[in-house]
Amino acid sequence: MLGFMTPGAVSRTGDVDVGQIPAILIAVQNRIEPDLLSVLKTADSRFEAVPSPFDPRSILRYAIRDGSQERFAVDILAPLRGPPRDRPVHLPALGRDAQPLRFLDFLVYQEIEAVVLHGPGIPVKVPAPERFAVHKLLVASRRRPNASGRDKARKDLAQADILCRVLVRDRPDDLIDAWNEFLDRGPAWRAAVAQSWKMLPDKVKEVLPSPDVPGTATKPYGNVDEGPSL
Repeated sequence: MLGFMTPGAVSRTGDVDVGQIPAILIAVQNRIEPDLLSVLKTADSRFEAVPSPFDPRSILRYAIRDGSQERFAVDILAPLRGPPRDRPVHLPALGRDAQPLRFLDFLVYQEIEAVVLHGPGIPVKVPAPERFAVHKLLVASRRRPNASGRDKARKDLAQADILCRVLVRDRPDDLIDAWNEFLDRGPAWRAAVAQSWKMLPDKVKEVLPSPDVPGTATKPYGNVDEGPSL
């Protein structure tokens, strides 16, 4: 979508997140047939349903395991609104539950059409690049403070860094609009992204104002200095 390739380590992932909004699914009454686990097993017969640690009756994750080691996983997510809770959200389309996740509504709003380059092509909906970049800054600051969480946070920041630099160079207005919308959601949102913002390159911070300071970013006129090439 942006016309560049990221370094291998930054572009690879060990899991896929599938996010859906329950209110829309109830309205259109769609449903996957057959069930999700059967669909995943057509891709790899090793997929297993992983019960929720909070409620063994709920399935929020599907994984390929090699002994005790998890090789690949598919997580089912839904936006979390209102007070914090661990209780799963039911998704009628999947016939399964989803893990509620704060701030996910920002990421999946105004998703765009894309194609997975496999066989004849697989149509999918994915987040807009500018929303993905801002969301990566957010989740980097919310990782668990253990070795795995720190590794994931470093990868989040690396992805956000690359995306922000490319967007500042090629599509600054899109990034600025997403940033302003994010900051307008209130002080809790600003505080959540403040630490990650400090890790951005100076060229990006010149375009995106600090979340600690109320205000909005101003769209530049003419070309933005692109900084280091990618």
